[in-house]
Amino acid sequence: MRRSRVLYEKVLVSHQIIPYTQQRIQPQAIQRPLHQLWEHLITYLTRPPEPKVRKRSNRRGEIWWDVYDPYTNLKASFTSESEVRMWLDQRYYQ
Repeated sequence: MRRSRVLYEKVLVSHQIIPYTQQRIQPQAIQRPLHQLWEHLITYLTRPPEPKVRKRSNRRGEIWWDVYDPYTNLKASFTSESEVRMWLDQRYYQ
């Protein structure tokens, strides 16, 4: 019987019980991404809408530009790039 007791004691000695500690998530680890998401959303919703410029051409090679300003809901077509620039500049000074 002594033999089995020694084996039993060795088994108990050879194993360690390590308590499981649950890691806590720091509040900053959650708050930081939420704050960044909130800032991106505010920036997206409050920025002024950008005009859309599209260069087009037909089969004869004639080129023109279609411009749309979502802020004023105006559309225009121009035959030169300088006309487009002037129209866009006027948008900010009116």
